[in-house]
Order: sequence, then structure tokens, then C-alpha cells
Amino acid sequence: MVIKVSKLKKDSQIRLRYPRTEKKTMTEYKHGVQIQDSYQWLEETSDVTVASWIEAQNRLTDEVLNNVKKRDSIKKRLAQLQYREEVLKVKESRNGLFILKKLASEEQPILYFQPRDTLESERVLVNVNQIDPAGTTSLDYYYPSHDGKTLAYGMSEGGSEWATLYLLDVSTGDHLKEKIKRAKWSLIQWTRDDSAFYYTRFPKPGEVPPGEEVFGSHIRYHELGTNPENDPIIFENPDNSQEYPFPVLSPDDSFMIVRSYRFTASDLYIIDLTTSPPQKNPIVIESQWLLTPFIGKTRIFILSNHESPNFGLYSAVKDNLEMKSWETILRPQTDILQDVQMVSDKIMALWLHDVKSRVTLHELDGTLVSDIPIPKIGTVDPLSMGGGMSGGLNYIDVYFNYMSFFQAPTTYKYTISSNTLTKFFNPDLDLDSSPYKVTEVWYPSKDGTKVHMFVIHPQKLSKTGKNPTILHGYGGFNISNTPFFSPNFIHWIEQGGVFALANIRGGGEHGDDWHKEGNLDKKQNVFDDFIAAAESLIREGYCSTETLAICGGSNGGLLVGAVTVQRPELFVAVYCAVPLLDMLHYHHFSIGKTWIPEYGDPDKPEDFQWLSAYSPYHHVKLDVEYPAILFKTAVNDSRVDPSHAVKMAALMQSNTNTTNPILLRVESAAGHGIGRSITKIIEEGTEMLSFFYWRLILS
Repeated sequence: MVIKVSKLKKDSQIRLRYPRTEKKTMTEYKHGVQIQDSYQWLEETSDVTVASWIEAQNRLTDEVLNNVKKRDSIKKRLAQLQYREEVLKVKESRNGLFILKKLASEEQPILYFQPRDTLESERVLVNVNQIDPAGTTSLDYYYPSHDGKTLAYGMSEGGSEWATLYLLDVSTGDHLKEKIKRAKWSLIQWTRDDSAFYYTRFPKPGEVPPGEEVFGSHIRYHELGTNPENDPIIFENPDNSQEYPFPVLSPDDSFMIVRSYRFTASDLYIIDLTTSPPQKNPIVIESQWLLTPFIGKTRIFILSNHESPNFGLYSAVKDNLEMKSWETILRPQTDILQDVQMVSDKIMALWLHDVKSRVTLHELDGTLVSDIPIPKIGTVDPLSMGGGMSGGLNYIDVYFNYMSFFQAPTTYKYTISSNTLTKFFNPDLDLDSSPYKVTEVWYPSKDGTKVHMFVIHPQKLSKTGKNPTILHGYGGFNISNTPFFSPNFIHWIEQGGVFALANIRGGGEHGDDWHKEGNLDKKQNVFDDFIAAAESLIREGYCSTETLAICGGSNGGLLVGAVTVQRPELFVAVYCAVPLLDMLHYHHFSIGKTWIPEYGDPDKPEDFQWLSAYSPYHHVKLDVEYPAILFKTAVNDSRVDPSHAVKMAALMQSNTNTTNPILLRVESAAGHGIGRSITKIIEEGTEMLSFFYWRLILS
């Protein structure tokens, strides 16, 4: 199919008739500044009137986007790319592998067990597709015991991520009687004899004041066969309830290192488990650094940025954990040390080199053993803390996933003893990448800072300024926007379009300094970097303001929302997913308070100044022509409250000077995007691309 640019003129556009939205102006004063909000009443998304308004918005979005001519062909191609067999994760135990696999015929992944050293084939342990054929129930995490006889796993419904923890007898497939609710994002550490485990969970409603049940994650101890209601608390931090504690258990069960995480920094504690009750002592508190502990057979290792924003690896003995006594194992380099994993008597390290993954193997003293020969432009999943790598002190094989712009996540097995890397599972996908090219560019931002960007396009692209282009970014929380496999953007490129991924400040692509240059009072740098990326694409002839669309989700939704109100003439279409947009009130919703270290506290005068300077919701002007926008959110989002998108859509729809459409999609059985079914993923991708086709392209 050949695509051409559609130069949509104002007089050829249809002015949509939006659902009636009542204005109920509320006025408040913050730090002497008057703030008015005509749509605060829409924050109560469970209210009958608001729910009816949302249904009307969804009907309008359906009426518009269901009639895009290429919608069916988009959906067909996305289904071909999404319904594929893929191994998502492999975890080892002494008696076999626990393999989370996505089948081409199923909505949700299935967990299998593959016995070790036998001819017995893999068998199903957990299949949520049988539990919920609609695909709204997801397997959030799983942790086999060391001997592989018992499995702990968490399931949640409707995208809420509020998991219930279940226990399964692996040999019989029967569930143990205990269930542990409120075990969201739980990290489980089994004891050496597999008779018990440590886990994290949140307080139940009623145990804390209303609204506080989304905070206060704490560590408990559970013995198999006992009532979870009686599980003792091993670690809690009521003075810092907005932090997330993660346990790391020693091989002999005698102590635990707790990482108390707060997005931009983390504290460390050591828990003596030989005393009754267990004794807690601080290692590093009120830290300004990101510290991640790992426990080896004789020493404790800490991944830290206290000496360098690019991170290094350090070690200490249990009886002398003061930071001044830490020994350097992997010295900070130009590359970013993202993660490490203790495997057998070695250290495997994951680095980021110019926004591309690199993996190395080291002796325990840091001596380099080998570079692992992974492909050059791609991403390896995080190695530890429940991430994508399987390995441990007692194993000699490591499993990890690698992906790139044109390679679906592929599972590799690395055998340490023979220094060999083999493909454990290679997805069977009909995809020819030879007609396309990945170009890496560096462009100047507003203040002269050089910013990296991937531009993916057809090999024979003509830089006429007429190519339909999608620019994507994130820019926050020290998260690196590395090469990733996306059927949505592959389809776009297959049709002759351009996809650009900007590695803007606020992320972790170039170390923690890169992150800190884009958070708190420096958040505007993030928006400037993204605007400069758009200007660079236009300047280099990839596209024009009539053929450039932008997209982002979560913190990336804040990004595209901010640049839209700051530079509306620069873009023709905007896809803004699960966004933060009201930055003067974000901390009042859900877990918003936990993001104060990243954004700032609107209740503090100094922080209010920079937040009010860019808060997208408070910078909408009703005499400005904005680009076409599709806001997407979900009522079960337990991270970013749906009211951000709902209020922003209502406000922008009230602008009678804008002829471009402002659409809103609110999902009812979904959350922030975690645990979605394949059908839902395809629906969302089809809707986004249909919207972009409508605004940018004609066949």
C-alpha cells in the first residue's frame, strides 16, 4: 500500500458536536495565586453523572475513529504481529525451569514448568485464560521456591495491579489454602529450606486512614500452611510510608538487606533475623543516591551512584557496612552501569552504551571475564530485582530477553562454564527488516545540550518534508528510552512512515545527571529537548508541521501535553495516554505523593512556582488553535488518576476557536497498561494509528 500525505484544511474539517459539559467553577488560592477549575467535578469518575458523560465521550470517539478507512487493515496487521509465541521470562529452580510464555492463540501469558534433566515435556501451572476468558485477569509476578516444589504468584483484575498472592503445589497443581491480598508489586524471598518466605504487601482499607491504603508497603514473613492474617511484620517505615521496601535475603537466612526506594533515591537497612523480634539497623538513611543491594556467598554488593552519576558496583562485609568502607568492584565508566546479577561465583553486568545495551561477565573482584556477544542496537531486560534475567548463586545458566526495533523479544541462554550464548526461544514472526533503516542522530536542544535520537525509516526515504512521522518520548524517573519492539510503529514504518525516539533529559540514558537535568525545577529542559527533536526532524527534511504527530504515555503523557500547549503550531496530531496534566493537584490522587521527589510538592511555594509554570491543564488558552488530540485513560488506573485526561479533554473541547478534534477514550476494565490482553493491546494500537492515519495520511 502506498501512502500520501493528506493536507487537511480547516474548511474541509468536520466540527464535532461534543457531549454537553457543565461548567462548575471552583476557586482556590495557593501561595497567594488564584486557581480556577471549571471541571473539578469530573474528578469523581465513579459518579453516575460523570460516568454518563464518559460514556458519551467514548461513543463520540467510536463514531469518529471506527469510520477511518484503513482501520480494518491496521487491525489485521497488528494482529499478525501481536499474536505470536514468545517467552517473556524464565526462572530457575533446582528441579526445573518456570517459563512464562505467550502463545499465538491466547490473550494472556501462561506459566509452564519444565522439569530438569528429564524427557518430560513442559506442563501448564497457571493459565489465567481459563480463569478469565475475557482476558482482564493478569499474572503479575511469580517466584518459585528454591527446590521448585512450591510456587508463589500474584494475580490482579482489570488492570488494577492490586494482586492477590497465591501458593501452588507444583507436583499436583493444587493450591494451598492461604491467599494473601494487597500483595501489589510484591517481591518474594524464599527461605533456604523453602518452608517460608518474606514478601511485601500494602495495608488493607480500615487498617489506616482513608486514602493511605495505597501507601505503607511493608515486609512480612509467612510460613506455609499458616494463616496470613497472623504474618508478623519484619520491616515497616511509617515515617516514610510513601517509600517501597524490597527485601534481599542472605543465603543462610540470618539477615536481610532492605532497600527502601523512593524513585530518586533509596535507603538501606540490615535486619538481623536471628533475634526475636528481628533487629533493624540503618546502613544508609536519608540518602541522596540510588542504592541497590545484592548478597553474595561472603560479601554484600551495592550498585550505587554515590561516586558517579553513571553508577558503580561496590562491596562490603556484613559486619562493616559503613559507606566509607565500601570497596570498588566495577569502577564507574563512560557507559552507564544499569544493573548486575550474582550468578554462580561471577557477576553479570548490564551497561548502557549510547542508549544501547551491553553485557559483561566479571569475577567477584571485578576482573573482566568476557563481553557477552549480543546484537549491537537493542535492549536487554533488567537483570535483577524480579526483572527479565534468570540466574542465581546456585546456577550456571542465565536467561535473558533481548529486543530491538525490528526483533521481537528473543530469549537467550548464556552458559557461564563454556562462555556460550544460544537462543533459548526465537519468536516466529513474519517480518522483513531489510527495507528499513535505523539512523542515530544528535541534535542541539534550546540550551545547546546535545540530545540523542533514533530515527527509523524506509531505506529509500526521500527527505522532502512530507513523510508522515511519529515522535515518541518519555523523559522522567531515570527511565531509559532504549530500542524496543512495537508492532504499532512497525506497521507505521511498513506503510512508508517515520518513527523517531528521542532520548531526552529526565531519563537515565546518560546517567543520573541526565535524569536530574530534567526533574524538579529543571523539568522544562525535558519539554525543550522534545520540541528541539521535532524541530530537528523538520529541519532535516523528515517531515513538516503538517506531517508530524507525537505520542507519549504516563510521564510521557505529561510530556506531550506540555509541549502541545507550549508549541501547538508544531504538531498536527497528539496521542496523550494515561497522562499527568494537572500538576498543581497531582499529589492528591492515588499514589501521586510518591512522585514528589521527581516533580516537586505543589504545597511548597518554591515548588509551586516551577510546577505552575508548565502544568498543562493550567496553560490551555481558549483563543489558540490546538492540534488534533486523542486522550486515552482508564478508570482502574492505580497509578495516574483518570481525572487528568478527563478534565483536560473537557477544557480543550470548550475551546470554540479550535476546529481540530479533541477526543477522549476512557477504558472501563483497564488500568495503567499493565496486564492488558492481546485483544486490548491491538484495539489500543488500532485506535492510535487510525487517529494518526485520519489526521496525517490518505491511501
